[in-house]
Amino acid sequence: MLKNANNKQSLRIFKKALDNLPVGITITDQNRRIIYTHPTDAAMHRYSVKELIGKDVRVFAPPELCSPVPFEELTLEKYWRRESINKRKDEQRFPVQLCTNIVTDKNK
Repeated sequence: MLKNANNKQSLRIFKKALDNLPVGITITDQNRRIIYTHPTDAAMHRYSVKELIGKDVRVFAPPELCSPVPFEELTLEKYWRRESINKRKDEQRFPVQLCTNIVTDKNK
C-alpha cells in the first residue's frame, strides 16, 4: 500500500513539474490523437487543454505543410528534431522548433 501511495505522489509531482515547463509539450497515441497537452502548449496554440484532448495532433499543422511521417518510420528514428510552422486556433501561423521523441511500451 505504501508503494502505491509513493507512486501516486511521484506521478503528482511529475505532472506538476511537467505542467509548469515554459515549453510546449504534447503527447499523442499511435493514431496521432492527443492524450496529453500542457497549459503552455495549449495557450501557445490558443486552445484550452480540454479542447485539445482527443484531437488529431495535425490540428497544429497548416494543411500545406502536413505530410505526416508513417508511424513505423518514426519508431525507427526514435528522435526527430526540426523547424516548422504551426497554426493557432485562429489560423495564425508561427515558427516552432519541434522535437519528436517516440516512447513505446517496453513489453512490445
